[in-house]
Amino acid sequence: MRTFRMRRRYAWGLLVAGLLWTTFPLYWMLVTSLKPVADMFMPLPSLWPSRVTLANYVDLLANTGFVTFVRNSLAVGLVAMVFSVMISTLAAYSITRLPLPGRQGGGVSGVEVALWDLAGKAYGVPVYQLLGGKFRDGVRLYCDTDAHGKGDGRAMGQALKARLAKGFTFLKMDLGASLLFDVEGALSAPLGFLDQFKAAWRTAETRQASPQPQSAERRREEEVLHIPHPFAGLQLTEKGLDWLEGYVAEVRSVIGPEVPLAIDHLGHLNVESLIRLGRRLEKYHLAWLEDPVPWQYTDQYARLSRAVAIPICTGEDIYLKENFRPLLERGGVSVIHPDVLTAGGMLETKKIADMAAEYGVPVALHMAESPVGCLAAAHVAVAIENFLALEFHAADVAWWSDLAAGLPEPFIRDGFIYPPDRPGLGIDDLNDEVLREHLHPGIPGLWEPTDGWNETWAHDRLWS
Repeated sequence: MRTFRMRRRYAWGLLVAGLLWTTFPLYWMLVTSLKPVADMFMPLPSLWPSRVTLANYVDLLANTGFVTFVRNSLAVGLVAMVFSVMISTLAAYSITRLPLPGRQGGGVSGVEVALWDLAGKAYGVPVYQLLGGKFRDGVRLYCDTDAHGKGDGRAMGQALKARLAKGFTFLKMDLGASLLFDVEGALSAPLGFLDQFKAAWRTAETRQASPQPQSAERRREEEVLHIPHPFAGLQLTEKGLDWLEGYVAEVRSVIGPEVPLAIDHLGHLNVESLIRLGRRLEKYHLAWLEDPVPWQYTDQYARLSRAVAIPICTGEDIYLKENFRPLLERGGVSVIHPDVLTAGGMLETKKIADMAAEYGVPVALHMAESPVGCLAAAHVAVAIENFLALEFHAADVAWWSDLAAGLPEPFIRDGFIYPPDRPGLGIDDLNDEVLREHLHPGIPGLWEPTDGWNETWAHDRLWS
C-alpha cells in the first residue's frame, strides 16, 4: 500500500511539474519546438525568442507589453499543457502498471533518458547541467571481465593485466559456482539437481536471442535458473572454498595488490556459503562482492555485511529510490549499484545516489549498454557527489563507440569518459550502417516490427 501511495505521489508530482511549465515560460524547456504548433491556434509575434533566457524574457515584456506577453504565453502554454498532461498520464500509468524491477523498468527509464536529451538540446546545455552541475570532469570506468575461457586464476590475471595496459584503473571479474561445475567435489546439492542446473546454465550461455516462441524445454531450463539463491540448496564444500580462494590468490599474484578488484556472478549460493567464502577472501582486499543474493532479501544482506569484512554491493535490478531505502537503513550494503536504464531514469538515479550519500554509501553505476546508455550514466556520474566508478563491458568490442554519431574521439581516455559539453547527451544520432553490420544473426533487420518478441524467451528475472 505504501508503494502504491508513493507511485501516486510521484505521478501527481509529474502532473504538477507539467502545469508549472505552462505557467512560467521562463522554465519551459521546449518553447521553441512547440511554437509552430501554437501558431496553428494563435499566430505569435516574431519577437518570440529562439531560446528562453532571462535576458530575452525581460525584452519580451518590454517590447510587447504585459497583456500581449501573457496572451502569447498562454497560447503556447495551452499546447504545452496538453503535452504535459499526456506525458504525465503516460508516466503515471507506466509507474503504476509496471511496478516490477529488473529489465522490466527499461521502457520507462529509456523514455525518461530521451526526454532529458531533448530538454538539453532545447536549452542548449548538457544534461549534467540540468541535473545540478558537475562534481568532476571525468568518469572513472571499472572494466568487467567474464570468466569464459579463463579456467584458472593466472589466465584471468593476464586478462585483467591487459585491461590495465589499456589504461583502466579499476577492475572486476567473475568468480563463483559456475567455475566449479567441472571440479569434482567442489559443490554440494541435492543429487541430480547440480547436473540439471549445469545443463540449464550452459544452454542459457550459448542461446541466441531471437524472436522465437518459447519451447517446453526452454521453460524447464528457465524454471531451474529462476530458483532464487536461498532455495537452490547449493553449497560450497571445503574443496570448493580452497579452489576459489586459490583462484583469487593467483589473480592477485598477476595484477598486484594495489588495483581495486570487484567480484561478480557468485552464483546460486546460500548465505552460509557466502559468509564462508567471504571470510576466505578478506585477505585479498576486494572492492566488493556483487549481488550475492537477490536484492529483495534485506535481512540476508544485513547478515552478510555484518559477517564479512568485504564491501557488499547490489542494485542493478532495483527500480525506484524507495526500493533502495531498506538496504541502506539496515546497513545491508557498502556500495550501491543502480542502472540508469533500470532504476527509473537519470533523475531517479540521481535521487538514489543523493539518498545513499546520507548513509555514507558510494555509487558504482551498473552499465552494460550502448554508447547512448553509457553517456546517460556518465552525465549522472558527474552530477553526483558519492560516485565511485562506472561499469564498462565493451573493452573488447572495437566497433562499440561507432554505434552513435558525434561522440568525442577518443571516447575513452586512460580509463575515463568525459561527458561532452554539447547539448543533451552529446550525441547526434545513431549510426544505422554500423548497427546493420553488427545485427545479431537471430534478428531479421534494423528497426523491424517487434511483434515476434512477445512470444520469445527473455532474461526477465527480477534479480541477479
